[in-house]
Amino acid sequence: MVENNDEIGTLTHLVINSNHECWFQDGLVRSDTAVGTPDYISPEVLKSQGGEGVYGRECDWWSVGVFLYEMLVGDTPFYADSLVGTYGKIMDHKNSLKFPEDIEISAEAKSLICGFLTDR
Repeated sequence: MVENNDEIGTLTHLVINSNHECWFQDGLVRSDTAVGTPDYISPEVLKSQGGEGVYGRECDWWSVGVFLYEMLVGDTPFYADSLVGTYGKIMDHKNSLKFPEDIEISAEAKSLICGFLTDR
């Protein structure tokens, strides 16, 4: 539930609850906490925690890549036993993204997934 919505020029400030605020400007989001399902969160969303970065629609395309990988492999690409481990793999996705050798995945499918799982 949105408690407060102040529009200042092109900057919109939303207070969602006492623990979460986010700002929207020029199609980008700046947020003080990461929101979303951990295995599907993009690096841009994680970088935005504490207001240090911004993200836009690319975080949705990242999730499409995770979803495609999960459909073909049966697990998410950055799964770890802990939230910190998952977030660490997401932030190091260029090195941690691996395709299992025992599952046949076409080069085209791998290319498509890698195209979605990329930095903005």
